[in-house]
Amino acid sequence: MLKSIEYPIEDGDDQGKIFIIERMPLFTADKWARYLIKALAEAGEKLLESVLKYPVRETTDLALILFGKMKLSDLERSFETLLRCCKVQDSVNKNYREIVSEDIEDPMTLTCLRTKALELHRDYLQASYLQLMPLNVIFGLSSKEANED
Repeated sequence: MLKSIEYPIEDGDDQGKIFIIERMPLFTADKWARYLIKALAEAGEKLLESVLKYPVRETTDLALILFGKMKLSDLERSFETLLRCCKVQDSVNKNYREIVSEDIEDPMTLTCLRTKALELHRDYLQASYLQLMPLNVIFGLSSKEANED
């Protein structure tokens, strides 16, 4: 059984609605994480020159900038995949069903759902990132040398 969390909305226009956020199956999540890591790495390449000139102060700033530098198609694909992990509780029969656009009125609900889904898949992102580390060994680079290039 896949891990899931129940997420009740406590304020805003969607107050009282209950969502369930479920982890993706292993291979689906792994593929999604590799895709996102690659897209973020490509965005980071575009960002590198300006960061060297104007250092980023906060990691949250860096995340915002990286997501902002991603190709729109990559960003949309990543966000849509996260939203597919979310279901809404039907107010009549209490079963969970796929979300349709009419289910969400508050834009912050959408943001919170994606954020919670991302948190639920954080370990997949970390694992995908770590899969890149053996490349340093293959090419004979230490972590320090790899970071200097």
